[in-house]
Amino acid sequence: MTTQFKLEIEGFTEEEITAMVTDMLRVGERAIELTAIEAWGNVKKESPVDQGLLAGSWQLAQSAPMEWRIYTGVAYALDVHEGTDPGPRPFGPIEDWALRKGLPPGPIWQSIQQHGTRANPFADRAIDETSRRTDEFIARAMREIMGGVG
Repeated sequence: MTTQFKLEIEGFTEEEITAMVTDMLRVGERAIELTAIEAWGNVKKESPVDQGLLAGSWQLAQSAPMEWRIYTGVAYALDVHEGTDPGPRPFGPIEDWALRKGLPPGPIWQSIQQHGTRANPFADRAIDETSRRTDEFIARAMREIMGGVG
C-alpha cells in the first residue's frame, strides 16, 4: 500500500519544493557523514594504546544513506571499554594445554586467578567529544549543499 500526498506552499512551484526537500535530505546525509567521520577519529584517538592494535583497528562504513557504523574486529575491545570482573576463572589456554596433555581438570589451573581490568570508557569519551560539534557539522553541511547558507 502506498500513500501519496501533495504539498502546496504558496509562492513556490512543485519543482522548487522538491528541490528544497532534496537539498534538506542531502544536508542531513552530509551532516551525519561528517559526524561519523569525527566520531571515528575520536574513538581511534581515545582508544588506549599498549601496542596500538585496538586504536588502529577501528573501521568506518556506511550501511545506509543516513547510517554509518564504526566497528572493530579486536575481540577484547568491549572488555577494555566495560572492564572485566576480577575473580577466579581459568585461563583458556591453560585448560586447553592441560587437556591436550591428557591431564584431567583439576585444582591447579582451576584456582588460577585472572585479574580483572578497570573499565576505560573510551567510546563514551569519543561520543561526548563528537556531540559537542554537531551544530558545526550541520552548518558546514548547509554551506556545502546550499551554498553559503548557515
